[in-house]
Formats: sequence, C-alpha cells, structure tokens
Amino acid sequence: MMEDLLVKEGPENFLKHIYKLFLLEIFLLLTYTPRTWILYEPMDRYKSLLLAMTS
Repeated sequence: MMEDLLVKEGPENFLKHIYKLFLLEIFLLLTYTPRTWILYEPMDRYKSLLLAMTS
C-alpha cells in the first residue's frame, strides 16, 4: 500500500501523509486519559528498603 501511494502521488505527498499520521499519533498520546484510576497503597520502611536494594 505504501508503495502504491508513493508511485501514484510522488514523494512529496507521501511525506505529507507520514507527517499527518505522526501528528495524529502525538495528539492521541497527549490527550489519552486512562479510564481507571490506579490506587497505590502506602509503603512501609521495610518494603521501600527492599525495593531500593533490588532495583
């Protein structure tokens, strides 16, 4: 499909299509909001030290 687009419309229009898809992807990434909230429990001192040593 990409080759057909390149042959029919030329490289300039092909790059414009790629650029538009790139902008659309950036827009979708910036405006994405998760549908569920992630709740974190407070971590005690022992667990935080264990996490620090293993990471």
